[in-house]
Amino acid sequence: MLSAIRYPLSAIRYPLSAIRYPLSAIRYPLSAIRYPLSAIRYPLSAIRYPLSAIRYSPFARSFGA
Repeated sequence: MLSAIRYPLSAIRYPLSAIRYPLSAIRYPLSAIRYPLSAIRYPLSAIRYPLSAIRYSPFARSFGA
């Protein structure tokens, strides 16, 4: 009985996955463009965090934290 229900569901699922794969094929180049941009962004934030750590440290010392 379960297999009788399961097969029609898989028959619906396969066309949906066939639609999903081209969409992911479009999505991957977009993420490939996005990764270099984030690669540029991370060093900038890596420079920014020590600067903010130096900036906040006198305040942190004055509060005794």
